[in-house]
Amino acid sequence: MINFKKIMFLIIGVFILFHFTFMYLARDVQEYMFVSTNLSKVDPFNEKSKSLELFNMEKNKVKGINYINGNMYPNLKKGSYYLKVKLGKGEETFLIKKDQKYFNEKIKVKNIMGINKKIIFINIFTGIIFLYNGFIFYFYRDIFNKNKELLLPLLLLLFKIIFTNSATFTERCMMEINLTFSILLNFYLIFYVLNIVKINRSKKFKKIIYTLVAIYILNSIIFFSISCSNNIFIYFYEKTTFYKSIFLVLYKWIDGPVLILSILLIQSLNEKVKKNLKKIKKRKQIVILSLLIFSLIIQNYAYNHQVYFYLNLFEEMFLFWFIILTEVENSKNIQNIFLRVSLLLIFSFVFLLYTKDILSILIFWGIFIIMNIYTYLFEGILSIEKKSFESLINRFYLIETKEDFEEQLSKEIEKNIDVKRLKVKLLIKKDEYKTLIKEKIYLEDKIIIKKDDILGDYSGGIRLSYNKNRFLGLILIKNNRDSLIYEEEKYLLELAKTISVIASKIRMNYLQKELDKCIK
Repeated sequence: MINFKKIMFLIIGVFILFHFTFMYLARDVQEYMFVSTNLSKVDPFNEKSKSLELFNMEKNKVKGINYINGNMYPNLKKGSYYLKVKLGKGEETFLIKKDQKYFNEKIKVKNIMGINKKIIFINIFTGIIFLYNGFIFYFYRDIFNKNKELLLPLLLLLFKIIFTNSATFTERCMMEINLTFSILLNFYLIFYVLNIVKINRSKKFKKIIYTLVAIYILNSIIFFSISCSNNIFIYFYEKTTFYKSIFLVLYKWIDGPVLILSILLIQSLNEKVKKNLKKIKKRKQIVILSLLIFSLIIQNYAYNHQVYFYLNLFEEMFLFWFIILTEVENSKNIQNIFLRVSLLLIFSFVFLLYTKDILSILIFWGIFIIMNIYTYLFEGILSIEKKSFESLINRFYLIETKEDFEEQLSKEIEKNIDVKRLKVKLLIKKDEYKTLIKEKIYLEDKIIIKKDDILGDYSGGIRLSYNKNRFLGLILIKNNRDSLIYEEEKYLLELAKTISVIASKIRMNYLQKELDKCIK
């Protein structure tokens, strides 16, 4: 079991160590000028690289580097320069006098008339997203009460939402805080996924996964350092070929969500399931793959466009709830939640298309159709074919004895799940379950039994319950893994739902026969 607290403290310690090392290496960086503006308060959809142009007194353009919330001009000598700020179809020109070796200048565009409606909309929109995530948390609060370690990533997500607002676009401090919460959230989710996903294929496969995780950690350390220090950025840009030839490529494609989704997809592809579970598996893979494509598209906007902050927020939010909610045993309302999240994504695209031309309506409807297809696929992950269970009811209603029930149910499970060892037990006595699983409080709607709660050597199981009898029977499974995979749990949930009423009938018949013997 991974100790999340120790890992998080270790990573923070490594971050601090590397950051101060980079600061020491960058102590002799040459001159530079960094220019930022409040242009995003005028147009939140602008691209920074197309908004700022610097000229020397001879009207020659000075080449700049798009950096955080402005432009960086390395090796720029002291003197006077003209900065042209494009604003829609017009532009403003500012005279800048660089009189220091390391020079930072924040330009305030003067012709901002009142408070921009877009900014009001953005901030209201952020509040809606925050409340929406709070609603999902409240709806599934039992998960977080049971797994306290999930509260930290939830708090990180909520803080990220708070720091994704109009000020994030222009205030460097806000951007750095936003980045910090993103990195910590991604780290936590990576190790959480590595903890719940069992990598069974080979040592070579494990090495590839952990190498990619190590590369992401290094990327995050470097990016965090260059975001916090102009000197470190100049050092990497000017002094190392690693930054331009390797780091930028690795940072773009080995992103946190990309890495997490890749692990989930590869694991899903490697898991073997029987015919009855293949449709669930394929739908799950389609959802993961579509999220992966969405993440790769977002990376093309990384810090080059203001809308990246919101795209990244949707990406992190959807990924967080996808991981958490696909672990939920009782999923009767989960499809409704994800339908709403899909609609929220539609709303986000409407936000991105705000004030654009009439084609936006067509794009909106296109996205609406795609999101509904997406909801259907996700709903498919959480369901299983009903036809086989309908025939199962008819066959099992003919069974009369406890022994035949246990034997036939074992054969049915072995048809659909690869097992090394299987135990099916119809419980007659009230406390009989205590010989097979730990004595503790089991919530009525939580019928999946985890490995740690089973007294014997099993990977997982499920309990049969009907009405007020929470321990009608037990199904315990030992497979080639340390736990049951998602598809197997969903199959067992549907099986338990179907068979419990029959199990209750057979148990009552058994007790009646025993009572009749006693009377005689």
